Amino acid sequence: RAITGADRMHGLRGVYGSALASQEVLAHFGGLHTAVQAALGTPIAPARAGVGDVLLVRNAGRDILAVCNGTTALAPGAQGLAVLAAPSVIAAWGVGHG
Repeated sequence: RAITGADRMHGLRGVYGSALASQEVLAHFGGLHTAVQAALGTPIAPARAGVGDVLLVRNAGRDILAVCNGTTALAPGAQGLAVLAAPSVIAAWGVGHG
């Protein structure tokens, strides 16, 4: 909301309360990519992603969401934010910069 002025997660906030319930929500949407697209709209070409954009990346055999930080990505990790160097970007969504 701070960047775009819109609360893109309004319909999902509070819908799940556990890892299992979150998987059920993702299954309802048809997967992580489709769920993010429903919230953020049409993806952009990964090569066009800039700082602050949302990325769907493959890391350690799993698809996860991250935030573009230039040539790296920031994603949730076991000890807080993890820096992913040269991530394998599956899809990207531009956030707030046209």
